[in-house]
Amino acid sequence: MSTIIKEVTFKDGISEFINFPHDLYKDDPIYVPEIFIGQKDMMNPDKYPFHKYGKVKYFLAQRNGKTVGRIAAINNTNYNRHHKSNVGFFGFFDFIEDQEVCNLLLDQAVAYAKENGQDFLMGPTNFTTNETAGTLVDGFNDSPKLMMTYNKPYYGKLMEIYGLHKEMDLFAFMIYSDKASDKSLRIADAVENRLKAKGISILKMDATTGVLTPHTLKEGIINPSFATFSPDGNFVYAVSETGGDVGASGTVHAFSVNPQTQELTKLNEQISHNYAPCHINIDQQ
Repeated sequence: MSTIIKEVTFKDGISEFINFPHDLYKDDPIYVPEIFIGQKDMMNPDKYPFHKYGKVKYFLAQRNGKTVGRIAAINNTNYNRHHKSNVGFFGFFDFIEDQEVCNLLLDQAVAYAKENGQDFLMGPTNFTTNETAGTLVDGFNDSPKLMMTYNKPYYGKLMEIYGLHKEMDLFAFMIYSDKASDKSLRIADAVENRLKAKGISILKMDATTGVLTPHTLKEGIINPSFATFSPDGNFVYAVSETGGDVGASGTVHAFSVNPQTQELTKLNEQISHNYAPCHINIDQQ
């Protein structure tokens, strides 16, 4: 049976690309399908931030009109600029247990990397190392873990036969509450309470016991994801994901800190010019 490779785009064929794993894993009781609209938003060049700097091509492998595999060939220019590297990537890689299908799909990623003048191929990354990445090689009988990939056991073997080799290990850890330390549980409770709050909380910590207790709350800030003090402790700067709508700009907030009460007073805010900011660094000056 001959296998053909078909390139699809966001406007033509992306639904088939997204849905293929559902057919591949339909009899797998452990498989947890991705939410379709979330996957489609990721691949929408007008919505997902990756597409502002990166490029991607999507390919399906088909036999007798039936899809038997998929792959995304990825050009992550930000990664190469930051790491001073020249690497092509692949991701969203799923396929039946067939070496020819695996090879033909990876050939597309290799060809795209060469087209971009890149020397190596790395993956899977979906799209970047900030999203799910890697191939599961152990733990196939356990439920998939948050932000970790899940795949059939034959993936790694067929990819190694093609010529890929391990770059690094990724681990997921299961911590059961009855075996966790009391301090860890107290921190988890504090984080849960913090997530329920609609703003930025300042907590007091008992240096002896590590217990955190609420002190003040600055409300009216949507989805704050990170906050930090200025070096002199007189100001707090925070980034907000502004509701989490894909494609929307986040905001950067500045507050003064009352030295007696530690209450926050808002001074200013500016848009971050990018979606969902998650960190802010303060210049010492």
